[in-house]
Amino acid sequence: MHLKDISIKTRLIISNILMLIIPCSLVIIITVVIFTGFVYRFDGTDVRTQLTDSLGFISVYQLQFHVNKLEKEVLKSGENVAENEDIIAMCKDIEDTGALVAILFENEPAYSTAGYSLEEWRNEVDRIASGANFDEDSLLYTSSRGTILSTVTKTEDGRHVCILICDPTLVSVVASTTEDLPKRAFEYMDTMGWVFIGLAILVTLATDIMLVTFISRGILVPLDKLRRATHEIRDGNLDYRVNYEGKNELGDVCADFDEMRLRLRDSVEAQQRYEDNRKELLAGISHDLSTPLTAIKGYVSGLIDGIADTPEKQSHYLKTIYSTACDMDNLVSELFTFSKLDLDRIPFYFEQVDLVGFFEDCCDELQPKFATQEAEILFDNQCGTSVCASVDRVQMKRAVMNIINNCVKYKKPGLCTICITLRMDGPDIRIEIADNGMGVSEEDLTKIFDSFYRTDRARTNVSSGSGLGLAITKQIIDRHSGKIWASGSIGKGLTICILLPAVNQE
Repeated sequence: MHLKDISIKTRLIISNILMLIIPCSLVIIITVVIFTGFVYRFDGTDVRTQLTDSLGFISVYQLQFHVNKLEKEVLKSGENVAENEDIIAMCKDIEDTGALVAILFENEPAYSTAGYSLEEWRNEVDRIASGANFDEDSLLYTSSRGTILSTVTKTEDGRHVCILICDPTLVSVVASTTEDLPKRAFEYMDTMGWVFIGLAILVTLATDIMLVTFISRGILVPLDKLRRATHEIRDGNLDYRVNYEGKNELGDVCADFDEMRLRLRDSVEAQQRYEDNRKELLAGISHDLSTPLTAIKGYVSGLIDGIADTPEKQSHYLKTIYSTACDMDNLVSELFTFSKLDLDRIPFYFEQVDLVGFFEDCCDELQPKFATQEAEILFDNQCGTSVCASVDRVQMKRAVMNIINNCVKYKKPGLCTICITLRMDGPDIRIEIADNGMGVSEEDLTKIFDSFYRTDRARTNVSSGSGLGLAITKQIIDRHSGKIWASGSIGKGLTICILLPAVNQE
């Protein structure tokens, strides 16, 4: 699977996930690097001591929390501290951390950690407090020997209560948190903070640029090709193809666009053919009407000017005028029929017809008429049994008449043999009407069904044909959902083939 085949939806999902994963991962890596650099930045500094002091600083706040709770319980219970189970439990919790606890009422001990007398307490306090740092806000004494935390308050009756905590294991809290941390450590953290912000911005920008490129490459490239194709089609170049083979959504759009281009090209070509046929139709009508009108005007002028000065000439002129007028009437009638068929104004009444019987009746009816024109009509049924098709009897008979008339008009001197053959061609019925006439060149075979087309390029004799007969026949066959074509060559006759869909006989 190629990269360009990844769908746009998948691209967006991947990009959104990567927009979160990549920056977060890099930020974590940068944070670890900065922290590691901070740890190993200062030569001669005992890292373990710093960490221990930091943890000790946290323990002071935990110890202060316990002392505050203990103070509230002591004020509630009064001097009966040793008898209060809750106070005893709180003191035990503090003592479990390694600290010593003493509660004094008016400097008299109400509670003291077991095994320590008041004198021993004073010695321990003096030992820790000697040279210690002092925090007035919290009455906190701290040194390398330990930590002392005390609170002094009054009861409701005005007596002083002092809670004293002495922890030899909690050392150098204030000193390590305020003086032992070098100033350059804070400067280092400040610098690294700005570095962290800058790297985070760069990582985010780099990630966004990479992902935008990843997405735009699959979107902008086909869009640019579509834009070029649109401009080419706008300028009339309907042969310009969108060359994009992706299988994602845009690939489908490009394929649909190209299919639309092909349909538009076919439509334009069909419209151009229609326009050419219309122009040829108008030219044919003008020529085929002007020629007999000119002849009629000439004969009428001869009668008016007295050129036909005998009854015989006058009769000949009048018969010629009448014959020419009849030819014009036939031309107008065929033109009217062609126009109505072209506009779908002629109704068709389809029925299931046995074509064997239909063509037998046609041959029997037409044989006497065309016998006077030295034409013989034969029928060859190769289907064996009857075959049925859905046809309009009147219009189908008109189509057959037009084909036979065309065969007779372009026959060779002598007897013209016209053979109608009926046979099956797969699921369809094939009708072949062949003659032994002059035939048609290969160039004309594809044009004889065009309106006003005649092999006589000069179109000097309107009575020999209007050029609409086979065009009307093609429209009739098309309305029957059939196909029609011609085959043959000059001097070897012409064969008109019709293919109609067969229907099951009821």
